[in-house]
Amino acid sequence: MAKLTAVVQLGALILLLAMQMAAAAHWGDFARSDCQRKGFRKWYSRLWDIKGDWNSACRSTPATVNNFYFPAPDNCVDKGIGGMWGEFYVPDGSCNSLWSSVHKTEACSAAKPGFSKYVAKLEVDTSNVDASLRGSSLPWSSYVLCRGKEAIIEGVHFSRPDQCVYKGAEGTFGEFFIRDFGCDGAAIEEVV
Repeated sequence: MAKLTAVVQLGALILLLAMQMAAAAHWGDFARSDCQRKGFRKWYSRLWDIKGDWNSACRSTPATVNNFYFPAPDNCVDKGIGGMWGEFYVPDGSCNSLWSSVHKTEACSAAKPGFSKYVAKLEVDTSNVDASLRGSSLPWSSYVLCRGKEAIIEGVHFSRPDQCVYKGAEGTFGEFFIRDFGCDGAAIEEVV
């Protein structure tokens, strides 16, 4: 009888361990975000089935993101009721040119009523440009890059800037117009 009890207890323990392993913390679907730094794009995912401390679970759960293995995320973000999220900086050649110095230049733009204008400088990686051309202003090539460079400004995705402006030695800048309902006429224009 004692042997039978021990076998039943062992079986129950094995079943319990198997259930815990099946319900181990795991990452959900990964979403692609914007370029965070030169050569890297941020991807993120929510961590599911967390047991115990959220931050410890996040810091110890590996992931494979866009064919790159991570022993842990680069950042863990606790969104309270929104869950624990991991951020992963994945190598991405399309991030060799970046938007920097993003700032609002015109609240309630006169050129486009109902919108605010944001400007960002295009930082171009010239490591693959012929050495004789490095350091030159390259206005045409930076303008072409600008026209095809996506951006996320204030949470709004742009497949390209609304306008590109070349300012000589200062560089090339993208202009982005974002709907601003605090501007006169924005709500009226939206209804029409």
